[in-house]
This record gives sequence, C-alpha cells and structure tokens, in this order.
Amino acid sequence: MKGYFAFVLVFISVILVLNSFENYALSANQSQAKQISIERAYQLQLNAKEAMLEAARNGALFGFEEYLLTHLEGDFNFKEAREAARKKAFEYVSKLDGWEFDPDFEVWLWCGYSTEYEIGKLKEKMLAERNVMVCPECYSLSDSECASFVNLDIGTGGDISSIWFGGNNPLNPLDDGIVGVSVYSDKLSVAGASFIPQNEKRPLYGME
Repeated sequence: MKGYFAFVLVFISVILVLNSFENYALSANQSQAKQISIERAYQLQLNAKEAMLEAARNGALFGFEEYLLTHLEGDFNFKEAREAARKKAFEYVSKLDGWEFDPDFEVWLWCGYSTEYEIGKLKEKMLAERNVMVCPECYSLSDSECASFVNLDIGTGGDISSIWFGGNNPLNPLDDGIVGVSVYSDKLSVAGASFIPQNEKRPLYGME
C-alpha cells in the first residue's frame, strides 16, 4: 500500500512539474507577444513621424520650385516663394491624415499645444477608454489650425535650408506647439503617443 501511495505522489509531482513548465511556456509566449505588440506600436509612431517630415519636405520643395518656374527673375519675391513652399508643405503633410499605416492600429496624426508629461499620459487614457485619442488642445493634422505649425529655416545664401514642425502657445508659454501621432490597437491592447521635437529639422536639399 505504501508503494502505491508513493507511486501516486510521484505521479502527481510529475504532473505538477509538467503543468508548471506549460504555464511558464504560456506566460513566456504571452510576454513575448506583448513585447512584439509594443514594438509594433513604437515602430508605427516612428514611421508616421518620418512620413510627416518627408511629406512636408517634398511639399516645400515642390512649392518653392513651382514658384520659381512661374516667376521671372525680376518678378521674384522671396517672402512669396517661402509662403508658397510652406503652404505646399502643409498641403502634402495634411494628406496623410486618415492614412492607414497599419490595419491593426487606429492612427491619429495631430498638431496642438501640450507638454511632454501630458503626451506621456495619453497612453494610459487610450488603454482605459479603448480608443485612439489626442491631447485636449490638439487638432487633426488636416485642420487649418495646423498650417501655422509648418516652419522653414533660411540658409546663409538666402535659400530655404530646412523644414520643421512647431509653434508657441500665445495663451500658455509652458505649452509647446507640436506635431505628433497617437496609435491604438484594440486587437493587441497597446497604445502610444509621441511627437516630433521642434529641433528635429529636415534639410530641404539632401540629408545632413
């Protein structure tokens, strides 16, 4: 009888060990899947921000060169040329609003006034609300309010040297005027939000 109980105890021990390994493997797989989802959300934000910078750059190039082609040398006005470049840059970048970057994610491109802390809290809010969200004082990228967030720098030769996003809040100097992206996936239960720093400038001609 003792031998029988000893056998049963050993058998139960083996079952418990096997279950422990199975649970560990399941937990490890779930953890790995979650990490992959988080990485996808992060990479999606990088891709969206890169797309916005490149769209603005290409638009500014086209707008500036279009102005040059339609104005003779004596009729050239640099302020008008710069404004033509800026308007075309906004036109190009606003077309990305509503673009499907990833079928598993909702993506919201935006501009507005906020702080780094507030943007960091957006992730928690989206996961709680189960929806893609933006900061309270922010607008969809195609909104006319975002046009003023497109900026052009002038080089030493008088040409447009680079393009960047940003602005200043006239009502609250502590809030930065920024362009950013929010992403959310109900399927993967992940979210993220980030913005393009104002000092991240894209050279108009070539890459520095």
